[in-house]
Parts: sequence; C-alpha cells; structure tokens
Amino acid sequence: MGRRILQKMEGFQKFKRSNLIFFIKLFTILIFLFTGLQFFQKKGYIINISKSLPLGIYKTYEIKEELKIGDIVVFIPNKKNKEFMIERGYLKEKDLAKTLMKKIAGIEKDVFTVEKSELFGLVLKKNNKEELGSVSSQDRRFRNLPYINYLKLKKDEYFLIGESIFSYDSRYFGAVKREEILYKAKPIFVF
Repeated sequence: MGRRILQKMEGFQKFKRSNLIFFIKLFTILIFLFTGLQFFQKKGYIINISKSLPLGIYKTYEIKEELKIGDIVVFIPNKKNKEFMIERGYLKEKDLAKTLMKKIAGIEKDVFTVEKSELFGLVLKKNNKEELGSVSSQDRRFRNLPYINYLKLKKDEYFLIGESIFSYDSRYFGAVKREEILYKAKPIFVF
C-alpha cells in the first residue's frame, strides 16, 4: 500500500513538472510574441485582420511621391468618424489599432454618387460612369448607415474604399484629407 502511494506521488510530481514546463514555454512564447510584435511594428509592418483588405502582413512606407488610385494607405480617422466607429462597435476604444488601412479609389476632381439600382439596391458610381460596388444602407446589426449622396473631391482629398461591402470607408464617411494619411502600404504576405 505504501508503494502505491509512493507511485501516485511520483506520478503527481511528473504531472506537476510537465505542467510547469508547459507554462514556462507558454510564458516564453507570449513574451517573444509581445516583444516581437512591438519590434515588428517599429520596423513598419502591419498585420491586417480586418476584412477591408486581404488579411495578411503589410509593409508601410513614407509617402515620397504623389498618391494615386490603387495605392493602399494607412490613415487616422478624424475625431467624428472615430467616435462613430467606437459608438457602433466597429472599433473598440481600447483597440491597439489607432489607424485604418484602405485603398485609394478617388483623387482630386473625381465625383462620387450613390444611385439606386433595381437589381443591386444602392450603387456607388465614380464620375457618373464606373460602378465601384454596392453601398449598404444598414450595417450588420441592421442599424441605418449614413452614406454619401454626392461628393466631389477637392485638392488633397481622397476617396478610400475597402474590398468588402461591410467595410466602413469613404462610401459612408466621405473624403479623407491628405494630412490624415500617414503611410503607403504594400502587401508582403496575404492569407
């Protein structure tokens, strides 16, 4: 009987030791990830987890030349838009992300309109010709969304758009000013 108790105690010790090793490994990995992510961000990389653009790793660059249609940019939403996104739950106040990333769809003098289509509901048009996709009048929780009806871009204003109909972008908040745009970004690895 004493032998069984001794065997159980040894088994418990091994179990305790293996759990301790597991937690030490887990703790080490978490520290590595946390410091690695900070290093990663300081080197100008962004991990995109939103559905606005393909999921993946993007490298940011200083803007040295004129921004053009198709460029991916990182920007800080203005106070009004940020408050709206927090109120709706699109962003959390405590989120690490203070910036958004979208693709430029319009530059100075471009005109955007939202028109009704019998087949697709609301459709975004650029310069009364090119259809850029749908515009939703409600978000995923069936709350009404403000959307632009008409917008002509002025100097240093950009129309930014995501790839998802559920992307909260210039279809809803309008033009983004040049001073709100921080970097250009290019995908390095997309999932």
